Amino acid sequence: MPSGVYKHKRGYKLSDEHRRKISKKLTGRKLSDEHRKKLTKDHTGWECGQERGVINKTSRSRANKLGRYCEKLLCKLFNDVKPMPLHNPGYDFLCSRGYKVDSKARCLSYPRKANPIWMFRLADDKNHLNKTADYFACVAYDDPNYLNPVHFWLIPSNAVNKFGRRVNDLTGLGITNTPECLAYWSQYEKPIDKVIECCTSMKCDANDAIPLGTIS
Repeated sequence: MPSGVYKHKRGYKLSDEHRRKISKKLTGRKLSDEHRKKLTKDHTGWECGQERGVINKTSRSRANKLGRYCEKLLCKLFNDVKPMPLHNPGYDFLCSRGYKVDSKARCLSYPRKANPIWMFRLADDKNHLNKTADYFACVAYDDPNYLNPVHFWLIPSNAVNKFGRRVNDLTGLGITNTPECLAYWSQYEKPIDKVIECCTSMKCDANDAIPLGTIS
């Protein structure tokens, strides 16, 4: 796509001038590219620009690394599991009781003007919700530079969030690092000591370890 041309969500290609006209129509003022980027960063905490696609691609790659790391971790944590092939739809392994478990992992993120949060991605979009998994095994890490697990939740797919929505009806599950939110999900929290033990073992094993600081 040529420089200065952006693709609208409906498939239209918008030029820089067209985007400025839309901004002016919605806000009553004409926004420069720099101002638009600043507003986006202030609102979301992320840089936005022509390189956004590259940033998203890099983020997906890092998330995939953390996901595979988490799958290995949980297969070591649970007894007698049956791992599924890579990219198996809906779940990552069968536990010894025959339940389908989808592993999820996330490092704590710090959005601007909001509480720190672990945002676990459960589905690609609302048209492809995960109705297959029986449980979501969610491992929360403190920081991408150290990957120390701090929480572990084993959440049934039919559990409901504080807004009354079932977990398997969501595309993402956000757990904020606040006493109120952590207390709500504490009913599904499991002891973290064995997770830490497995994680430490994997960091020392060259076959399982991943370069620290490469994941966010």
